[in-house]
Amino acid sequence: MIPEQTIIVGYDGRPAADDAVVLAAELARPTRAMLLLVFVHDSVTATSAYGVLRRGLAPLPYGFPAKVRAIPDGPAWPVLADLAAEIEATFIVIGSGAGGQRLLECAPCPVAVAPTDFRNCG
Repeated sequence: MIPEQTIIVGYDGRPAADDAVVLAAELARPTRAMLLLVFVHDSVTATSAYGVLRRGLAPLPYGFPAKVRAIPDGPAWPVLADLAAEIEATFIVIGSGAGGQRLLECAPCPVAVAPTDFRNCG
C-alpha cells in the first residue's frame, strides 16, 4: 500500500541521484511524505539493482519513511511519469542530467531537479 503522500525519487547510483535523495527528504519532511526510490534499469540483475537502491537510502535519517523499487524497463523518464500517475505521487525528484526535460514535459505532478552537489549543502 502506498501512503497518501509519496515522493518518487529517480535513483541510479550517480552523485546527481544522491542530490535528488537529499532534496526529496527536505521536501518530504513537512508533510511526512514517504520517499519511493525508483531505479529504472535495462542491463543489471535485480540483485545489483537493489544494491544500488540500498546505497540511495544511506543519506536518510534512521526511520525515515522510504521504500525502493527496481523496474527493469527503460528509458527512465516515461517509467517515472507512468508510476507517478499510477500512485498519484506528490512530486518526482531527479538529479541534474539527461532526460529531465522530457520528464518535465510529461509528468503528471510537479518535478523537482536537485542542483548539482546539493547533498553537500547545509
